[in-house]
Amino acid sequence: MPEEEKDNFSQARDTNYQLTEIVTSSGDLPCKEIIHIVGSNKPSDIQQKVLSVLKLCEKHRFTSVAFPALGTGQGGANSSDVADAMINAVVEFANINEHVHVRNVEFLIFNTSKNILFEEIEPVMFQLCGETLEDLSKASALINSLINKENMHITICDPAIAHFSKEELEMLSKMEKELKVSVIPEKKGQDSVITLKGLTGFVQNAESRIRDIIRKVERNENRKRLANLTSSIVEWQYQSGHNFKAFDIFTNFDLEEAFKLQTTSVLIKIDSEVYDADIVRKVATKGRKQTELKRVELKAQNSLPSHWEDVKGQLVVLVKVTAGSKEYADVEKEFKKTGLSSSIIEIERVQNSALWRNYMIKKEELEDKNKHKNNEKLLFHGTGPDTTDQINNHGFNRSFAGMHGALYGNGTYFAVDPSYSSKGYSKPDNKGHKRMYLARVLVGDFTQGTKGLPTPPKKSSQGVHLYDSVTDNMNNPTMFVIFNDVQAYPEYLITFRDK
Repeated sequence: MPEEEKDNFSQARDTNYQLTEIVTSSGDLPCKEIIHIVGSNKPSDIQQKVLSVLKLCEKHRFTSVAFPALGTGQGGANSSDVADAMINAVVEFANINEHVHVRNVEFLIFNTSKNILFEEIEPVMFQLCGETLEDLSKASALINSLINKENMHITICDPAIAHFSKEELEMLSKMEKELKVSVIPEKKGQDSVITLKGLTGFVQNAESRIRDIIRKVERNENRKRLANLTSSIVEWQYQSGHNFKAFDIFTNFDLEEAFKLQTTSVLIKIDSEVYDADIVRKVATKGRKQTELKRVELKAQNSLPSHWEDVKGQLVVLVKVTAGSKEYADVEKEFKKTGLSSSIIEIERVQNSALWRNYMIKKEELEDKNKHKNNEKLLFHGTGPDTTDQINNHGFNRSFAGMHGALYGNGTYFAVDPSYSSKGYSKPDNKGHKRMYLARVLVGDFTQGTKGLPTPPKKSSQGVHLYDSVTDNMNNPTMFVIFNDVQAYPEYLITFRDK
């Protein structure tokens, strides 16, 4: 006991020698007061002492009190008997005090083997008496309503939970203690869940925090996926002595993204030191130190289409397709194959080498996985004038799925019939011009979609492989939904006007 507490206790004892409890200031402890009692190892005495302390707390208008497991240390009392005695005291106190200030009673357990005994509490039982069954039913319904109103049970289902690291799991553990809610994570692949139980307000707070953690994990997993994909296409290296060394996959990804945008400055680490990399000049600088950078393309076999124009130095370019050419006629035929009567203003070919190579790698992957080459379809995607630059530079983004209602899953939607894209999603500009993409889409092996799907379903309940996409109708598909952004390439941008 600290000296300050000893002095407080001695002074209080001298002036309160007839009392069974002595209240002193808390000293440096994080509480208002300390209540001292005479110890005992008899359960009946312990029950009365706990009840007496609770009454004293009520008299002082305290709102919470914390007890150790009385008598279970040097007193040697049976932990199970002490648990029953202390809990019975709390129940007795609650029964004799209708309107109490004390709202929170905690038992502090320092020996984890005793913890279970304090948790194994029999549920509270209500015995209802009334004149009629109808009255009893109403009373029972009211009690259940009050209980349910104060408590909540939520299950969060998300595949990202399977990727929770030790750091995220520790955050859940801290959250459980802080908010006093039950947080139970279960890693089961695509069916991973977190179950929350507790008081409504605390559960809602925990759910909000967990959703934030899930979004962060999703961003990290997406970054990891893109970094791995990029590392199979291109390798950035830095000069180390007379040789060049490859960067890690994440720095490699950051450098390639900066290269696409022709950014003149991006911060990177070389041998744990921060350098400022100039992508255009291909040098990294730290003060007076400077090192050369090199970009090496690895996937020469994924060459660009032969009909693309050579635009050296430009990573993304729109090339106007000449009216009357075979290429123009092929696109026009697809656009009007279902009787769409709109007038085409122009057709532009989207030449984005990085997106194209990513798409071709994914195509090879599906052909290998599915053991067939019938994975690709030409489909349509209507959009507004404000999003074409984003799509041309970065491809289709499934985060926009909500714009389409997400009726068959939270992915990117493509239509078989251009009329569908024209009506609902090709937003006109101030000149009345609409825009639609004719896209190459890797639908692969697909299945029926349902609202809210975060990813395609499993191909079998026992397996780990997922379908590649989903559709609205297995017998007569009119649209497809993909959940991986690299599964589509925006090949042609069609600008048109309704007649």
